Amino acid sequence: MYTKILIPLDGSKTAENVLPFARVLAETLKLPVELLGVVDIGAMAAHIAADKARYLDALIAEGERSSVNYLRGTAAKFSGLSVQCMVERGRPAEAIIERAAKDKDTLIAMATHGRSGINRWLLGSIAERVVQKAPCPVLTVKLPESEAS
Repeated sequence: MYTKILIPLDGSKTAENVLPFARVLAETLKLPVELLGVVDIGAMAAHIAADKARYLDALIAEGERSSVNYLRGTAAKFSGLSVQCMVERGRPAEAIIERAAKDKDTLIAMATHGRSGINRWLLGSIAERVVQKAPCPVLTVKLPESEAS
């Protein structure tokens, strides 16, 4: 069986669609929960003007602080369960996969936009990469049609 549920979150409402499902699983299976935020330094660096590059370290630190605060707030939704909050630096899919690889009995639970066709090709899919490369099971929750863009 599983030793924990890893829930990657990026602060979006889409990512939070997995929370009710993960909470029920964690409660039912009596599993600890690990909330994971990822600060994508490459994306930050790509979107900062060259003359502002000296502020990159400050932006990264602020991103980490913001992510920790968000995860701690989200952890409160799992009252009565063991919840750990972690923030990693790197590319989201790779950071999720690496974190899960530390314990092969992890269940990754994450939301997906459910994009297909050209939108998936243009925008990529973190969830798809995690499903393809994770060393453990992945539960994905698709964004309801009414909320899809």
